[in-house]
Amino acid sequence: TAMSAWAFRERPTVHLVVALVVATLGVVLVLGGGTLHLGLGAGEALAAGAALFAAVSAVQIRAMRATDNAATIFFYFCLGGLPIALPFALGAWPTGAVAWGLAVVMALAAFAAQVLMAEAYGALAIPEAAIWLQLTPIAQYALAALLLAEPVSAAGAIGVVVGVAGVAYGTIFGA
Repeated sequence: TAMSAWAFRERPTVHLVVALVVATLGVVLVLGGGTLHLGLGAGEALAAGAALFAAVSAVQIRAMRATDNAATIFFYFCLGGLPIALPFALGAWPTGAVAWGLAVVMALAAFAAQVLMAEAYGALAIPEAAIWLQLTPIAQYALAALLLAEPVSAAGAIGVVVGVAGVAYGTIFGA
């Protein structure tokens, strides 16, 4: 949101700022178990780097939407990510049909999500999209509980409710 304010002069409304703060509080409760860990280990540093790259890519996608369609943008990012992903593809590959079936389903879901996200950036301002992006860690937390039987803490459950409420508020009143 801060980058888009500088790059595109997109100023979030007061409602979007409130929604982003509330949704982020929900994410902190989900991920931090209700506490803010002030240390910076390797995992935290990598997560912060990933968040920075995600923010830069969101601004880049928004800029590209002025001249390019969603499929072209997806192709561009695939080419840009190829040198990073290629070394991981050089190892042993699974041979089972179930593993390949799951890989195909995951690839199709990821493709659809990326193209739809690039399409959405043609209609949404970055501050509006930033609200929706807060759902990613919340959804991952819920899926981990559902699929991996990971425990849900009281702070995490409250965080899910607070985060979703922030997103809903921003969606209704933020435009």
